Amino acid sequence: MSFTQSRQNEFLDKLTRITEANMSNEQFGASELAREAGMSHSNLHRRLKYATGLSISQFIRKVRLEKAYALLQESSLIISAIAFECGFRSVSYFNKCFRDQYGYPPGKIRKDEYPDSGPDNQLPEPSLKSPGTKRTTMITVASASVLVIATIILLTILKPFSSDNKPRDLSIAVLPFRNDSPDAENAYFINGIMEEVVLNLQAIKELRVPGRTSVEQYRTTTMSIPEIAEELGVNYIVEGSGQKYGDKVILRVQLLEGASDEQLWGDSYKKEIESIEVIIGIQSQIAQSIANELQAVITPAEKQRIEQTPTTNLTAYDFYQRGIWEVEKYWSVYQGYKRDNNREALLRAEDLFSKALEYDSTFARAYTQLAIVYTQKNYWETYLTENCLDSVLILANKALSYDDQLADAYFVKGYYYHTQNQDEQALTEYDRALELNPNDCWSYFWKGAIYENKDLVKSLDNIQKVILMYRGPVLPQVYSEISWVYGCAGFKERSCYYAKEAFILDGDSARYYSQLAFPESTVGNFEKAIEYAEKNYALDSTGDFVLGQLGLFHSFLDQYKESLRYFKEYDRCLKVLDKSDPSNTFRIGHALWVNGFKNEAAYYFNTALEFHNEAIELGRIDVVDNYYALACIHAFLGDKEKAYENLRLFKREMGGYFYYIEYLKKDPLLDSIRDEAEFQQIVRELEARYQAEHEKVRQWLEENDQL
Repeated sequence: MSFTQSRQNEFLDKLTRITEANMSNEQFGASELAREAGMSHSNLHRRLKYATGLSISQFIRKVRLEKAYALLQESSLIISAIAFECGFRSVSYFNKCFRDQYGYPPGKIRKDEYPDSGPDNQLPEPSLKSPGTKRTTMITVASASVLVIATIILLTILKPFSSDNKPRDLSIAVLPFRNDSPDAENAYFINGIMEEVVLNLQAIKELRVPGRTSVEQYRTTTMSIPEIAEELGVNYIVEGSGQKYGDKVILRVQLLEGASDEQLWGDSYKKEIESIEVIIGIQSQIAQSIANELQAVITPAEKQRIEQTPTTNLTAYDFYQRGIWEVEKYWSVYQGYKRDNNREALLRAEDLFSKALEYDSTFARAYTQLAIVYTQKNYWETYLTENCLDSVLILANKALSYDDQLADAYFVKGYYYHTQNQDEQALTEYDRALELNPNDCWSYFWKGAIYENKDLVKSLDNIQKVILMYRGPVLPQVYSEISWVYGCAGFKERSCYYAKEAFILDGDSARYYSQLAFPESTVGNFEKAIEYAEKNYALDSTGDFVLGQLGLFHSFLDQYKESLRYFKEYDRCLKVLDKSDPSNTFRIGHALWVNGFKNEAAYYFNTALEFHNEAIELGRIDVVDNYYALACIHAFLGDKEKAYENLRLFKREMGGYFYYIEYLKKDPLLDSIRDEAEFQQIVRELEARYQAEHEKVRQWLEENDQL
């Protein structure tokens, strides 16, 4: 071994040790390795490239995967736990990287289907050898024909999962365009162009393109292109910048290979904005140039949608772009069901979209965006009215009357029908949206929500697609959703894993403990559930959700004084927040009753009866919850006939919310009928349904190499 090769090996060993010491830290990337190695990013990149042919990010990923391979052979950890231990925040991304490196999924190792493969006998990729070794190999090739034969043998024998056998991963992220205009006010215009480029690329079925909110976090990042590409799980990155001076615009856009940061394509555009067609022309030209560079097929229908002019009125389009900018501000600080959302931005967006329609009453996209604003603004205000969200449906249909190829309008219709408990119609609308925009992650999300109580495998499959596509501020809520579904399916470890994923992203310790409480409650471990919920309460004693949890779990253990204490706090909290959520009022009534406050309890029971009956009559979602609540109230008040009537309807509708089985066994409101034959038969039928669904999910996990 030469002195130079010895130094290179020492250098690689040092980098490997540093990476292994930070193995479970998914934030450990190229910048962190360079800092701990005492080198600049550029010097480390150059030395690694020379020694191994790998970028810094590729080297780190290789070390992580070799560690994962060893754990798969030597430990009994489930694959998701190994992925997390080795620094992969997404199991699907871990599976992709593992398959790319070794040629087969991680689950195959434990099935001994590849006994001769491993870190030292893997499929071809840049090896940890110096370029000198490669040159020596090339020199020994006697002729070009021998080289061709050798290449064919390698590709045939050593790479069974070649591009001929699997689709190309044309995944691309468009980073926020930088506004170089002297006037910061023009940011909305430059970002409006970026938004349209994203939408145009998303319309091409061959491409996988994360949405705008997934990439907004990188607006001011110091991360390198390879680091961003790895974090987003994409192979290509688009960067852009623009300047607007009066009616003139200058844009510079480039397409980069994610792993190497090498430019594949770039162009500049200098135009005078004489008409809306100029702006649309630039946006469609950029998208089509990128697709052509990646050799993605653009169908005639996709090309027509990309080149379509949404409005002929420049002023209307300007108001529309400003409205989109405000909507993005709203989503950038989205906090789920909390009250500290940027509601002012939502109201400004409503005003701007309305102004756009004043200048062009046929502007379909403006109608659609106004409908989306109303879904966020008016849901609870109209929940118990016959015309709940009717304005949303009217606006979506109006949009489609002017443009029947508008994916967002079909998404809005899907959301409307979902809120009306018309799930089949909702699924039809979501599927239509996905035909027009295969990258519409929110259609997948709400399909997943619909299937939560119908088919847990379909629910999980759809939500996992969201996780693959989306990296924006709502990702913790997406992880929380899949955590909840795994809890319903009886997979406690996976439920806790995704709860931790959410916590890693948002640092919300209080919500994390509440999420850990849920899977404990699904298996009847209410003592442990209370332990986690109390940790949440210690961090945030004003959260209505945890107060409801604690009140409920204590009642299941016949700890009625503690239950009343938390339900009283829960009731006060809702009044202080001016939050309308009468779904738990019957629980407050029960806590008051068993503690001797029967007159006060009657008010809460009557309120609950009115709410749940009206919600059912109006066809609102949460029908399973409504039937269960009514069965509990009637059983407790002594009306067994109505209790069983609602229990039968509850059983008919219940397809995935299997945590209710433990509630049926413990709920004190059902004590009067729990030992009766019909009640026990209902429990047995639901348990059999749960076991069947649990097994379906287990098989699905096994087929997808996640067990």
